[in-house]
Amino acid sequence: MTTLTHEPVHLETHTPLTQSKTTCCIVGGGPAGAILALLLARQGVHVTVLESQPDFDRDFRADTFHPVILEALDDIGLAEGLLQMPHSQVDSFRAFVGERELAIGDFKRVKTKFPYITVLPQPRFLEYIVNASRQYSGYHLAMGARVTELLEEEGRVVGVRYRTKEGFQDLRALVVIGSDGRFSMVRKLAGMVAQPLAPNIDLLWSRLPHVGTDPVSSGLVARLEQNSVVIMFDRLDYWQIGTPIVSGSYADLKKGPITALHDKILRAYPFFQDRIHLIESWHDVTLLSVATSIVKKWYRPGLLLIGDAAHIMSPLGGIGINLAVQDAIEAANTLTAPLQCGIVTEKDLATVQRKRSLVTTIMQRLQVFGQKTALGAALTGAEIPTIPPNFGKILGLPIIREIPPRAIGWSFFPARIRSEYHKSHAVAVEKQ
Repeated sequence: MTTLTHEPVHLETHTPLTQSKTTCCIVGGGPAGAILALLLARQGVHVTVLESQPDFDRDFRADTFHPVILEALDDIGLAEGLLQMPHSQVDSFRAFVGERELAIGDFKRVKTKFPYITVLPQPRFLEYIVNASRQYSGYHLAMGARVTELLEEEGRVVGVRYRTKEGFQDLRALVVIGSDGRFSMVRKLAGMVAQPLAPNIDLLWSRLPHVGTDPVSSGLVARLEQNSVVIMFDRLDYWQIGTPIVSGSYADLKKGPITALHDKILRAYPFFQDRIHLIESWHDVTLLSVATSIVKKWYRPGLLLIGDAAHIMSPLGGIGINLAVQDAIEAANTLTAPLQCGIVTEKDLATVQRKRSLVTTIMQRLQVFGQKTALGAALTGAEIPTIPPNFGKILGLPIIREIPPRAIGWSFFPARIRSEYHKSHAVAVEKQ
């Protein structure tokens, strides 16, 4: 078995497939797809990942990795190597509502080996997981492979047709996993519809550099006032700044000067006054449309959706990757044995959704509540809900204070890799 390195993966524009058949086809090479492929490959399952983009480098991809993800990687010996890479750590969430400060989540109070959220560029995370996966001969990755059609026989999905620079290729598989995100092509091709749970909100991302006099921050800070919400967190060499706006209002906002955004940021964080001019125009701003929705049924015979393909999360709490990776872990736990045996039933696929539905519902309802109350009020100019004077003290009670960080970091009922899967199939075979 080759030695795992931490060097960046050098991805070709397209890796030609040497086979037209695999056991599991995973569409989407994001965190959920990458983790699922790794867990299956470790158990000797032949798996092919089809990623539509030619590389992983895209700006402002979600890159907060919660304690439950670190704990899962630690179970299979990969957390230490990941944390050797340059990263920052968020150990608390603070919100300023008007003049009131609330400590929403303090991970330092929770007993865990990883009492923080790791902030690491997603491309580096994916490269690390890909490097780990390439140790296993049954693992294949095709970059720049856009799925255009589902292959079906007698009402069952039996593979996909995808396009590369070389043309169209068919890949047959025992099961197809759609982990291709909020704009999932697999979901669309399967005729599955995500039902909205709350009105959309648009989010503007921008960045400003660090200077030596900046305040020290190891957490995420949000400031909510009437008509203004500004979020800020430390990204090692720069500050990432998020400004939610009413959905659909960006086109009108861009017609005006960029100083409108400057003013919002400076009202929240005046210390940016000396460099706010570096956000020179709207070209320096990235728009993300935020939705919260869910597919009623995540599966069809031969097909399963996970992560944002099945349930689109808003950025509140940064839990989208958290839930998606836990979906992948549960899918690996449930489907490894059926895939090894060569028979995956609809009941197996339904089991994955059943085990993940409750926590997904809880977390989405919490997001919708936050979006419709404080966040929604701040954006629409309505009165922000009054915070009771003793609310901060209530949050600090021992029986209460661990609830927010556990909800954010573990989603209440975390999926964990089965203990019998901690040792990979490849290692077990070598020792025989």
